Amino acid sequence: MTDAFKFYLEEKALPLQEHRKKQVQRFARAEKNLTFVLGGDRALSAITRTDARAWRDMREKGSVANFSVRPHF
Repeated sequence: MTDAFKFYLEEKALPLQEHRKKQVQRFARAEKNLTFVLGGDRALSAITRTDARAWRDMREKGSVANFSVRPHF
C-alpha cells in the first residue's frame, strides 16, 4: 500500500512547491490513518470490503466534530 501512495504522488505531483508540500502532508496523513485501520502495511489485493468500511467509519467519526460546532452569528 505504501508503494501505491508513493507511485500516485509521483504521477500526480503538483507543480508549485507550496501546493506540493500540502499535497504530501494530506497523503501522509491519509496513509498513516489507513495503515492504523488496516493494522499495518498490506498489499492492495489483501484489502477487503470490511477494511474499506472500517476506513469509512473512522473518517466519519473524525468529521462529526466539524459539524457539531454551531456558529454564533
